[in-house]
Amino acid sequence: MNSQYIANFLGFGQYLHELDVLKRPWQWHVTKTVIYCTIHIQRGVIKAAGTGSASTELHKRMAQLLYVKFREECFELCSLLINSTYSSIQVVNCTKHKQHECIASGLNPYCSRIGIELFECIRKHTNAVEQRHFKSTSLGRRLSLLKAVK
Repeated sequence: MNSQYIANFLGFGQYLHELDVLKRPWQWHVTKTVIYCTIHIQRGVIKAAGTGSASTELHKRMAQLLYVKFREECFELCSLLINSTYSSIQVVNCTKHKQHECIASGLNPYCSRIGIELFECIRKHTNAVEQRHFKSTSLGRRLSLLKAVK
């Protein structure tokens, strides 16, 4: 799994754990609070599976991770992708990454501890924030990503 992702959700989860009077594990906090950007997920799928016509089926299967209706189905699909003879090493690694509980919970509402209705109504992309950040940076204003979010 990408060490940057581990550092991000580990640090965030540990921070929330420190604030939590019940001292629930950091993983609980991550699976209860994080939803990942679908556009970034799709970019990762394209990067892993490639853009050739042969990769279309892999794209569809990997994209299904976002839409399956049962937690078990999500992890079963991951196993199928990992063990498929059609999966490249990049697809296998990408799928193993998505299979991690803290990642899967941010991809699919049925893997998350966030209520399904709340998960579904939250915007699942960060394009507006990123666009504002990059526009201000390119104009020399140097707006931090944190300020762009606010």
